[in-house]
Amino acid sequence: MSAGLMSLENLVSFLAAHEVEKIYVKELAANDNSKNQVYFGPGFKALTLFPMGEITPDPNAGNPIFKASVDYLWIGDDLSLVTSPSAQIILYPQ
Repeated sequence: MSAGLMSLENLVSFLAAHEVEKIYVKELAANDNSKNQVYFGPGFKALTLFPMGEITPDPNAGNPIFKASVDYLWIGDDLSLVTSPSAQIILYPQ
């Protein structure tokens, strides 16, 4: 079975076997994947949901934005766990 054909029940079992303690699910809006980003809404409430690295300002941004790295893994098509080294949370306070 590939990850693309996995049922929800099998996915939960797979994650439990890899000692995953929490699963977050968000129904995506049509535009949520336009830049491979998921929008969690205004404010900083999302900061309390996910473990993350240090929050730092982005010196290259015109408007002030802040970024924090997150230690995430993807499930590959072959059911391997693949590191996502560029995963980050981006905060747009404006």
